[in-house]
Amino acid sequence: MTEVAQQDAVITRVMQIIDNDVRPYIEMDGGTIEFVRYEENIVYVRLAGACGSCPSSTITLKGGVERAIRRRIPEVRAVEMDGLQAFGTNRDQLVEPTRIQL
Repeated sequence: MTEVAQQDAVITRVMQIIDNDVRPYIEMDGGTIEFVRYEENIVYVRLAGACGSCPSSTITLKGGVERAIRRRIPEVRAVEMDGLQAFGTNRDQLVEPTRIQL
């Protein structure tokens, strides 16, 4: 399998985990999650809704999202918040992403 095909397979698996296992729990608390990209074995997501401004969003990201993904996809080193914290935010107002690694 080529490197691009491997990366595409990881992205597909990550999106399935987010859609089937992570998003329903986040939506129960009034939030939502969006897959943004996968680079250098790091998954970037965007949390929005109630999660976008919640002080516990880092705990949700590390303890919930990252754990669910890394448990099933060992190639993933970390899950980070993308610089944009809400859907539709002006891309000129980027903030540094938060890096969370185990």
